[in-house]
Amino acid sequence: IRQAVIVAAGLDARAYRLDWPADTAVFEIDQSKVLEFKQVVLTEHHAQPTCDRRPVTVDLREDWPAALRSAGFDPEKPAAWSAEGLLRYLPGTAQDLLFARIDELSAPGSQLGLEVFMASGDFNSIADYEKQMTGQSPFGGVDPAELCYDDERADPASWLADKGWVVHPFSLEALTLTYGRTIPEIPDELGGMMKQPRHLIATR
Repeated sequence: IRQAVIVAAGLDARAYRLDWPADTAVFEIDQSKVLEFKQVVLTEHHAQPTCDRRPVTVDLREDWPAALRSAGFDPEKPAAWSAEGLLRYLPGTAQDLLFARIDELSAPGSQLGLEVFMASGDFNSIADYEKQMTGQSPFGGVDPAELCYDDERADPASWLADKGWVVHPFSLEALTLTYGRTIPEIPDELGGMMKQPRHLIATR
């Protein structure tokens, strides 16, 4: 695989910090203001990407597949997709559309990694821990649950399996060990999230 797509890339800096294979193109999809802000900060720090980084400035509510193709993405070649920390902020219909578009753009051999869901209890655990450590809420007084959708929706693993993807669910703890990485000491307030099978890796 020599093309990767980070959906709703935000401030993700993997295009700069990972040792990518030669000739890899990494497409970062997000709104223009987000990618512009990130570029300003990275430029100030003289950061250089370790791949062929290609920002794709488009809102996911628009025709992002067309914008992705215009940036050089080749749907005839396999791709690695990342959709982390995103699904909870989409209504069920938008989640289905996201999966349908990824499925349509994915040649055999493609892989998709995604975080299935963050429960409201997880937000509370993060907030409690950060407040204990820093004395203030990490969400600035905003209830993050109010930014999320809890409507009925298709189970991502079932949706992908029905389309012919081979799906492997992982907990964050198991995935870390799979890649031979060490797990740092984690406070009890956050340890439960590491053991929940909320991460999927699917292969086309």
